[in-house]
This record gives sequence, C-alpha cells and structure tokens, in this order.
Amino acid sequence: MTLILTGSAQTAVHRPAEFTLEAVRPAYEMGEEPIMTVTGPCGLTTAVPAFRHEAGWRVRFAPPLAGHWQLVASHGTELSPPLSMEVEADPLARGAIHPQDGAFRYESGEPFLPLGADLGPLADADRRLAELAAAGATVARLSAEPPGETAARLDEVLDQVAELGLSVIMTLPATDWAPHAAARWAAHPAVFAWSPPGPEWTEVLRAADPYGHPIVGVEVEIGSGRADLPVLHEGDRSPWATIFSGFAGHLADVDFRGLRTFLAGERLSRYTPLATGPALALTSQTKALLWIPSTAEGSVTLTGFAPGAYVATWCSTADGSARHQDPVVTADGTIRLAVPALSAETAVRLTQAVPAQRTPS
Repeated sequence: MTLILTGSAQTAVHRPAEFTLEAVRPAYEMGEEPIMTVTGPCGLTTAVPAFRHEAGWRVRFAPPLAGHWQLVASHGTELSPPLSMEVEADPLARGAIHPQDGAFRYESGEPFLPLGADLGPLADADRRLAELAAAGATVARLSAEPPGETAARLDEVLDQVAELGLSVIMTLPATDWAPHAAARWAAHPAVFAWSPPGPEWTEVLRAADPYGHPIVGVEVEIGSGRADLPVLHEGDRSPWATIFSGFAGHLADVDFRGLRTFLAGERLSRYTPLATGPALALTSQTKALLWIPSTAEGSVTLTGFAPGAYVATWCSTADGSARHQDPVVTADGTIRLAVPALSAETAVRLTQAVPAQRTPS
C-alpha cells in the first residue's frame, strides 16, 4: 500500500498550506504518526508531523523561504511519491515570534510586546477578540480543551485572531491531544506560544512544532506582599507596574493602548529596573523610561548616564501621547528630574538630545 500525498502546489512565505495523506496504515503507537519531510531552498530540510483529521490525516506547513520545495510523506518505511510546491515571497508576512537579543520579535524583525488577557469561552470569542483588539492588546490566552469537537471552532478562532493582527498563547490539556494540537496549529500565523500542563510536555511539544514557538509556564508566589505599601497592580496600572518593576506579569483585562504606544519599538532587556522617588524607572547609559504613578510632586535621581544633553518627554499613560518636553543636561552622569504636582499618573521618556543642524550661510 503506497502513501499518497496531495495538496496545494503553490503558497506564499509563512502562509500555511494543507496537505492530505491517504493509505496510512491504521496501526501505530504514539510518537509514530506519519510525517512530511520538506526540502526547500539552500537544502533546508524539516520534518512536519501529521495530525488526525476526521477519518484521515492532514499536514500543515508554513514555508519560511520563497522558492521551490519538495515534500515527501512517510510512515515507518513507507514513502509517498514526492510533491512539488512553489512558494512566493510576501513582504508583508511577519512569520513566527521568537526571543531575539533579549526581546520577542517576528521573523521579519518587527518587535512584539505581549500584552493581553484570557480569551474565555470559544462561544464568546468573536466579542472578546473585538474587545481585546480595541483595548490595544497584542495577545490572548486561548484554551485548546476540551479536545475533539472544538478543533474546527479553534481553526475559525485562530483565523479571526490573525485577521485582527493579534496572537495567542495556547493552553494545552494534560492529554495525548497536546501533540495533536501542536501538529495542527504550529503553522498558524496567530500562534505565539504554547502553555503546557507541565514541564514534562516540553519535549513532546518541541518534537511536534518545527517552528520553535516559545513554551511558557506560570509561577505563583504567595505571602510576599507588604500591606503598608500602595497597591500598584490593579486595573489599568497592572501592566505598567509589572513591566516597570522589571518583570513579566499576569494577563490582565485592561486598556493597553497607552503602554503599547509608549513602549513601541523598545527592547526592554537593555534596561535595568530602578525605583527612584515617586517613579519606577527602566534605565540604560543613554536612555530611561519612567512611570510615575503618584500625582504628588517629588524628584527623580538617575545615575550612570553618559555626560551630555538630554530631553525629557512627558507622556500620557492613557494614550501614550507626548504632552511636553524639558531639556536636561548632565556633566557627571547624574540626572535630577523635578516632578511637579500632576493631575494624573504620567510616563517620561528620557533620550539624548539631537544636535541642532547648522544651516549653511
């Protein structure tokens, strides 16, 4: 009995193409599912696992490079005749998201800052996705359980997520369906990361995901709070507090538009977190980002800067827009910034001043 592989002969870079496998022998063990080996430009070869689909098998593959690809399915010692596929370039395709230089970036190089909340029940996904997109979120946590009958609905929801420009962290159940989910959706452009039920599933996911999506976990610490300190992690403050403390935080159902605008293009790993006066700061030798949750006047002291002229841009935390600028100069690397009484919490971006251009006489 010969394996038969059929599917699209043409697609674009990072766009998933689906293939059907026929004549697969019915008896197999977990970990012995059919695979499709793809060989592309520059000799790039990748094994893509198949997944059960109704009475047969399917394979989804999102090619990372433009050019000619050859695909061969296998199950044990059985091989399919090769299938050819032509892949076109797509300058708008961003690809998968990976850690790079201490930050998350799409394969295109575009930075990605995960801000979002739980999606909730799949039946309510349309409304929730619209809410998250309107709030400036970039990611939603989506549960991939229960398995079976929800698979087709998950296909639809992921398509909606991609259309809105969002991504998902997919929470996987503690069942053998986890590798099925990875094989089925790893190629989808909406998938940002997996959240497995435990660390023992990491290797299973790595084997089922040829794109290397991040695998995330959750740690909870209880009892370290200080009742005498102000609460900074409630409501729309929550993502500001966690990021400016130098940590990742829980998914929060808040308005992210101001924070997303203020941090656009930033590589947060370059900064060191610091608490100074009324502000939480992220600092480097030539730049600082400050979040001032208090409205009382005070002062901020920053050290370790390169001597020279700087500009302090005061911004609204509501929408991230700039309100006004103040010149700042340091000769010894210490910057002291006076904070006036404010009408609302504020963010400040401290950057090196751009030298004025001389006009030719």
